[in-house]
Amino acid sequence: MTGKRYGSLDFLKITVAVSIVFHHYQQMLHVKFDNFINFCDGLLYLGVLVELFFILSGFFMLPWVKRISAETPGSDFASFAAKRYRRILPMTALAAVVYELVCFAAWRFFPEARSPYSAIDLWGTVTSIFCMQSGWCFPNPRINNPTWYISVLCLCYIIFYFVTWLAVKLKTRPAYGYIAVMLIGFAIKMRGLEIPFADQWNCRGYISFFEGVLLAMLLDEYDMDKKRYTVLCIGILAVTLYAFRNRFIGEYYSVVGFLIYPELIFLLLREPVKKLFSSKLWSSLGNMQFHAYLWHTLFLMIIDMLIHAGVPINTGSVGTMFLFAALVEAFAAFSYFVLENGMDRLYVWLLPKKKTAQSG
Repeated sequence: MTGKRYGSLDFLKITVAVSIVFHHYQQMLHVKFDNFINFCDGLLYLGVLVELFFILSGFFMLPWVKRISAETPGSDFASFAAKRYRRILPMTALAAVVYELVCFAAWRFFPEARSPYSAIDLWGTVTSIFCMQSGWCFPNPRINNPTWYISVLCLCYIIFYFVTWLAVKLKTRPAYGYIAVMLIGFAIKMRGLEIPFADQWNCRGYISFFEGVLLAMLLDEYDMDKKRYTVLCIGILAVTLYAFRNRFIGEYYSVVGFLIYPELIFLLLREPVKKLFSSKLWSSLGNMQFHAYLWHTLFLMIIDMLIHAGVPINTGSVGTMFLFAALVEAFAAFSYFVLENGMDRLYVWLLPKKKTAQSG
């Protein structure tokens, strides 16, 4: 599993990202359908789809578990952080700045188009630029609010590295440290804490991210590709979905996070499914979903402001929602292939060139 990319998991990312776009479309524009699936206030609460993003983010950390544990060259914290932030920070910062510029333009030139989502917060923009808007030690400004996930994710990356590094120094299994962080997350959730580095945003990341790391370690250590495991996964998933087919509140996060999501990942990593999604196209589409998640709220805010300004937009149509999702994915493609790749090339160009070996 180490270092390998799976198109089936990219397909899962695409499905989740589009579902989140639909969820926020209905939530922010106050849309409810009579003859179609409601992704907001429907049969199931889809806000927990972010937990699946956390699980997948942790799942993909397995190569780093091995690199840090083996103390291989390039496994130092600076290299690890640079690898993570090189992609996340520039695009998140750009999205935050554009979001606030649109808010400023609306408040300055189109006061009639003001909406609850168009707040202006200079300090909040700074914390958002550095991916510290939520879960750290600053009030959440709710600028491009879904990026709270990215903020908590960056914190999870830092904790992950030092927990793994500490396990190496203590000569113990890093899994114990990951379990400890998950237990801290559960304690935060159960106590309802709202303090720096320990609030209700943090606990979602602490629990789900490190669950993903442990899940990857489990799959890497044991042969889970046998048919009996596939049958078992399908059985558990079917029983769970049937038992909790009606909306419920109590153990919703636990059932979804510890039964449904792991079962989906198990099934998507079966050989027949992996072959079905073996095309490199899925990899590119999967990479685009970070950008779809990053930009979709901005476009929803613009639509909301236009509606406040009196522009007639039929947001209550299912077709409009699908058209919106298609436009978001089109912009996500532009953001990934042009903006991100362009920034990456600029980053490489600005790096000091390695000196060639001296002659003589």
